[in-house]
Amino acid sequence: MAKQLGPNIGQIDCITFGSPPATFPPMPRPPSCLFLNIKNEGDPATLAQPDYIESLLHAYMLNPSRTNSVWKVPCPFYYSSGDQIILRDVAEEDSDAEDPAAFRVDHDEMNSVIFGNPVRHSMTLYLRRVERIRDRSSTGNSF
Repeated sequence: MAKQLGPNIGQIDCITFGSPPATFPPMPRPPSCLFLNIKNEGDPATLAQPDYIESLLHAYMLNPSRTNSVWKVPCPFYYSSGDQIILRDVAEEDSDAEDPAAFRVDHDEMNSVIFGNPVRHSMTLYLRRVERIRDRSSTGNSF
């Protein structure tokens, strides 16, 4: 027989990696709980919803000479919840090594970007970046 857990749980934390927007409106972060939505910069799954995907497909079909034009990002219907954390490679452009860093961004900032690199949705990439940031922070190097 199932037993109700609610009264016996003091805190529930939630950390997602590469999850698409799923709530309307965004769920608020419960007090004293860890609620992180971690996204690789460029991962289209983290912004995926019908209007966004259609817009992204149109962007893929653009002539490369027209890519400098302003691209209107559709308004989202669904939102990601929790603190929005972007994992970004901050290595010098001429570097072959990846240097990931984590940045907290506002929900509004996430509503104005286009992420279109499906390779960035790889859970191997998420794991490698998080482990690299963890290892760097445990040795005292800031990020």
